[in-house]
Amino acid sequence: MVSGVVVLLSVTATGWGQSHGGPASGSKLPTEGPTWQTVEPMKTVPPPVRVEPEVLELGDLLPNTKTPGEFRLTNTGTEPLQIRAAMSTCSCTVAQLMEQLIEPGKTVVLPITFDSGDLIRSQERDVVIRFSGYSKSATGKVRANTNYGIRAQIDYTPEDQRRIGVVSLSSVDGEPFRVLSANGVQPEILDGEASVPRSHYEVKFDLSGPAADHLPKWFVIETDHHSSPIIDLPVENLEWEPERTYRPWSLAESRVLLGTMPPLAQREIVVTVNNVKSGGLDFVQSVWVEPPIADVAIFGMEQAEEGLKIRLKVTPKDSHRGVFVATVKLSGLDHEDGVTLMGRIADPGSDN
Repeated sequence: MVSGVVVLLSVTATGWGQSHGGPASGSKLPTEGPTWQTVEPMKTVPPPVRVEPEVLELGDLLPNTKTPGEFRLTNTGTEPLQIRAAMSTCSCTVAQLMEQLIEPGKTVVLPITFDSGDLIRSQERDVVIRFSGYSKSATGKVRANTNYGIRAQIDYTPEDQRRIGVVSLSSVDGEPFRVLSANGVQPEILDGEASVPRSHYEVKFDLSGPAADHLPKWFVIETDHHSSPIIDLPVENLEWEPERTYRPWSLAESRVLLGTMPPLAQREIVVTVNNVKSGGLDFVQSVWVEPPIADVAIFGMEQAEEGLKIRLKVTPKDSHRGVFVATVKLSGLDHEDGVTLMGRIADPGSDN
C-alpha cells in the first residue's frame, strides 16, 4: 500500500545548465521577451499649486452667452509640474487643455470659456486641473447668474422637495418693477405690498395642488420689468418619471421666449428637429397650439447641420391678455413633440 505520492517537477530554461548549482558557465540571459520598466507611484498628496482666484465671479449674464475668463496657476513646490488635463464638472464650462510645464515659483494662465446656457438660474461650476504624478487634482470655481435683468432664486422648505418654497427676485440694476402674476394667478407676496414697484420681492412658490404626473415644466412669473417680462423657472419633478418610448425625432428647443407684444402681433420662431428620417414639407402632418390661445402656421423649412429647421408664425388671439404660456405641437412620422412658448400680451400704453 502506497502511503503517499511525491511529484517532482523539472523546469528547464534556455541558457541554464542541468545541474542544481545555477547557470552554466558562459550562459547568457535571453535577449528577447517582455521589457520591464520602473513605474513611479502617483503621489497621494495634493499638487503644490495655487489657483487664483479660488472663485471666478462672472456676475450677471444673459442666457446663451459665452464669456471668457482665466485662472492663474502658480507652482508653489520645488519641482516642475506638468498639467495633464483640465476639465469641467459639466459642459457649461470649457477649460482649454494645456500640456504645459510649470517651473517652481512660476505662474501660467489657464483660459476658460463659460457658456451661460438658456435657463434662468444661479450657477456654480468646478474647473478641475490634473497634474502628472499626482492622484489628486486642483480645483477652481466659476460662479454666474443667468437672467434677463431680474435675478431669481428658489429656496425650498423643506429642502428635499420641489413643491413649496420662496422665489427671491432682485432687479440687477436696481430698477423698480411689479410682479403681476405667479404661475397664472395673483402672486402671493411675502415681504410687503405688491402694488408699489420695488427692486426686490419674495414670492411664494406653490405647486402643492397638481398630481405628480401633472406638474408643470415651468413656474412662470410675470412682471412689468422692461427686459424681463417673463421669468421662467424650470420645475424639478422628483416624484414621477415618464415612460421611455422610442422617438423617431425630437425638438432641440425646450421653450421659446416671445417677450412683451401687443394683441394680434405676430412672432416668427424657428424650431430644430433632430434625427428626422426624412425632410421636406411632407414630414409635418399637422401643427397646432395647446391650449388654443394662438394660431400657428408653417412658412418654411430648410436642412441645416443642426437638423431640420422649421420656421413658424405664431399669432396670439385677440381675446388673450397677460402672461402667455402655450405649447406648439408638431406631428409626423407617427410621433409628436412640442415646444413651450412664453410671453406677455399687453395693450399699448397699458399698465398691465
